[in-house]
Amino acid sequence: MKHDEIAYTDKSSVVNRGPSEPDLSARVDEVFSDSLLAAHIGMWEFDAANEEIKCSAQCKENFGRKASDELNFRQWVDAIDPDDRDGLHSALFNAVNNAGDLELECRVNWPDGSTHCILLRGGKVGPQTLAGISAELTSHKHAQEAARESEDRFRINFEQAAVGMAHVGLDGRFLRINQKFCDILGFTREEMIGRDFRVITHPDDLEKNLRDVDNLRDGMIDRFFTEKRYVRKDGRIVWVNLTSSLARSRDGRPEYFISVAEDITTRKQMEQALVESHAQLEAQVEERTAALRSLSARLLQMQDEERRRIAPDHGRRLRVFPAPRARRVSASAGHRSIVAQPAHPREECPASVPRIKRRYNNRRRLGPWLGPRTGRGHVLPLG
Repeated sequence: MKHDEIAYTDKSSVVNRGPSEPDLSARVDEVFSDSLLAAHIGMWEFDAANEEIKCSAQCKENFGRKASDELNFRQWVDAIDPDDRDGLHSALFNAVNNAGDLELECRVNWPDGSTHCILLRGGKVGPQTLAGISAELTSHKHAQEAARESEDRFRINFEQAAVGMAHVGLDGRFLRINQKFCDILGFTREEMIGRDFRVITHPDDLEKNLRDVDNLRDGMIDRFFTEKRYVRKDGRIVWVNLTSSLARSRDGRPEYFISVAEDITTRKQMEQALVESHAQLEAQVEERTAALRSLSARLLQMQDEERRRIAPDHGRRLRVFPAPRARRVSASAGHRSIVAQPAHPREECPASVPRIKRRYNNRRRLGPWLGPRTGRGHVLPLG
């Protein structure tokens, strides 16, 4: 069929511009028939007085029969699922006797054992006659069921998630929020729906948050991650790790933001406590270091003062007598020293033997008590 043979206008314009009316009617019938086949829609006519039904080929297919198979009213009713037959009888009775419209979704058991869903729709066209269509709804029902299951899974995941989840409109107001997010913020679900996220965002984090939202809405980024603070209903500050993305329609238009928030307040408190503890330890180390430096300087000062104090007294108590004939015993301040001085080298050569022996014996007798040698002799402390 050519496109220019179909005119989407009223009958007068079609008659004036198109072919003759019988040809147009036949063409319309052909198009109508093709459309019904493409949509899996069959035709039926029911004679209530004789309980006879006539079905088109597509109607028979909707009941699991071939176009050449016979399908009488009893077979037509028996094909309906037993749980739906009472509804069928009531719909037929009401349409015949009360001139009401017939519309019923029912399950049909096919000869191969499979179950399909069809829509029966019709109305009264004669005193005891009904006419209508049967549309196969199995694929549609399956799609609906899949969509329902997907929605159920999403709702379960959304509501039972261990993190806060929310849908936020482009104007910044909450459209949908789960209970976990409400618990984080301290509000009820009813209080959160319609609330602007700017109102509960900490003022110090608002500017960066709005900049990220603008970049996301303008398509500059696909999502953003940030750590931000919210102000709870009770006024306390709560930290969250926020992830946001943008939901778009099929034609790419932004619809709403999807936000996921994880409560990290405990982690932030631990980090802050660690920073404060580190700063405290650093201060203690500095304080101890300064104290040790001060103590070290004081010890050095005291040592120097003690050295200066002892030096004059030591000079008075320890006295070294000059060689070669220093045999005198010196005593001062309760301390006695014996100084033994060997003979001067220049005097050893001409000395007599008795003198040498006398010095040698003195040396042996005093040897164990002699102190270290000095430039002028041995010093022996006796007290």
